[in-house]
Amino acid sequence: MATTGERAVIVSAPPGGGKSSLIRAIARSLARPAGAVVPILSQTNDQADDLVVHLHRERPRLSIGRLHAPRRLSPAVAALAAVPGSRLHVSTDVDELLAAKTKVIVAPAAKWAHSTLSRQVEWAIVDEAYQMRADALYGIADLADRLLLVGDPGQLSPFTTLNTTRWVGLPHSPVRPAMCTLAATRPRLPVHSMAVSHRLPPSAATIISDALYPDTPFIAGTKPADRTLTLRQPPRRLGHQGLNLDAVLDLAAASGWAYAELPARHTRPDDPGLARLLGALVHRLLQRRPAVTSELPHEQQPRALRTADIAVIVSHNSQADRVRTALAAAGVPAGVTVATANRIQGRECAVSFFWHPLSGRRDTSPFHIDPGRLAVGLTRHRHAVIVASRAGLDDCLLESADTDDLYLGEPEQRLDPIEVNWRILNHLMNHQAG
Repeated sequence: MATTGERAVIVSAPPGGGKSSLIRAIARSLARPAGAVVPILSQTNDQADDLVVHLHRERPRLSIGRLHAPRRLSPAVAALAAVPGSRLHVSTDVDELLAAKTKVIVAPAAKWAHSTLSRQVEWAIVDEAYQMRADALYGIADLADRLLLVGDPGQLSPFTTLNTTRWVGLPHSPVRPAMCTLAATRPRLPVHSMAVSHRLPPSAATIISDALYPDTPFIAGTKPADRTLTLRQPPRRLGHQGLNLDAVLDLAAASGWAYAELPARHTRPDDPGLARLLGALVHRLLQRRPAVTSELPHEQQPRALRTADIAVIVSHNSQADRVRTALAAAGVPAGVTVATANRIQGRECAVSFFWHPLSGRRDTSPFHIDPGRLAVGLTRHRHAVIVASRAGLDDCLLESADTDDLYLGEPEQRLDPIEVNWRILNHLMNHQAG
């Protein structure tokens, strides 16, 4: 990797842009010189475990260390480390990993903040850097001579449940996103943008790039004919709460998008009616024996879609619980991923179902109109996304008022939340079915 006089280099990438592959490739390259050690900093334990597993599978002879807190090691990583002759080492002490001559050491930034390397390190790599808060960056700033920060600028920003008033407007606010702090204090840092999404199909890449990534545009890495989603059982005009489920699914299979709308109603966050609709849609999708093809080697021929290929994305844990109950009641086999946008960041699936954050609400709120929430919910899929909501989103947006206080010294929002929501809603209305 080319050197730079700056202490940090930023790489921005779209959803499915190959961030993880880039990080693993750079880590392997930096680890080649004798005596070199490469720390990788994730934002969560799940991200750290995922990186370790993929690194180990790609290069089983590379000596890898997983630095972890007590009782925070995943069974999958522990099992790989226990294999006789494994070059994967796990420990709660960084000195033990250095003594085992590990070349790449992976841990969350919170763990690295309390760990000291006893040797000089040229580069450290920060994964999902746009999810990092400034206080986490301060804790690891001196870990290496230089930092490589890799992330997706459209993901959900880090947050805190603390009262942050005391830090508002301060240039080094600890609760501000780390990348905002770097932009304000180190405006000349080199920024490299990856401009291709290998996850999103062309049907999604254009609208997502235009609406949610105007400052870092990207294109799809595939052509429309490269992927297919086929429903092998013919439609039966099966209705549910006034909607034609098969029409929704047929539209999603043909265009990559579908919008299913229930009658307008102000509801509690865990709307039972919308949860039942999502459960019925997932059940009907599996009933119709879906199959996919793609550019991937194992999908050159039609492959049956499994429950593990499907995700339902929500905004609240109560909604996730309600959807799981609805899936079980509908007879959907176990295996469908149901998670909030915060928890599903970084993951992908073949087909996703997205509970629109504004569904059933009387008003907007910064949480529910966060562009990052839309970015995550609408970018997990490789083939199709189906959005479900109550009618009335347009009224909710029309009646919204920007009443947030303005403070000197605070960075401007990257995107206008109301404008982004309008653009996405207009796109969804062009794909309404049922």
